[in-house]
Amino acid sequence: MKNLRHLINQQRLALSASQKTEFSEAIAQQLFTLPIFQNSQKIACYLEHKGEVETSEIIKTIWQQHQQCYLPIINPDKTLRFVHYTPETKLKPNKFGILEPDLTLEKQIDIKQLDLVLTPLVAFNSAYFRVGWGLGHYDRTFAFLLKQPRPTKPFLIGLAYNFQLSENIEIQSWDVPLDLVITEK
Repeated sequence: MKNLRHLINQQRLALSASQKTEFSEAIAQQLFTLPIFQNSQKIACYLEHKGEVETSEIIKTIWQQHQQCYLPIINPDKTLRFVHYTPETKLKPNKFGILEPDLTLEKQIDIKQLDLVLTPLVAFNSAYFRVGWGLGHYDRTFAFLLKQPRPTKPFLIGLAYNFQLSENIEIQSWDVPLDLVITEK
């Protein structure tokens, strides 16, 4: 998995700024047409880091449509909390250099109240299993979705470039599959 992460990260970083913007806009446009996006009120997103799909236009659209946007904060136990994010929210870099909102308890949401979660990823396969940075933040946080029958909320969508598709992913018992992955294609 380490080699796969390295290869895909190199490909992401090799994208020109115009390619990255073009692909990210195509991904956003596909997302905006989905009923799950249009009907969601509480949407978790992320701020891109190290070549991930850009999310600034997605976040602006969430705000324009009067939906609520939430961003993740990494907990010491390697799970995520989600905090309400507005244009006025102050951000600070975490230990990985990823911008996070300042944590205020009243702005947190229970993850089971989220309608939709947009996730970054390094790689994914055709069964919608994702590879992240290898620390398991999303899998730990959304482990409750592994119960059968699977709860309907939140709906998990990965945002990726088409070249991030790989069938060489080792699936573990704790891996939480996404409901959908959107690429520029």
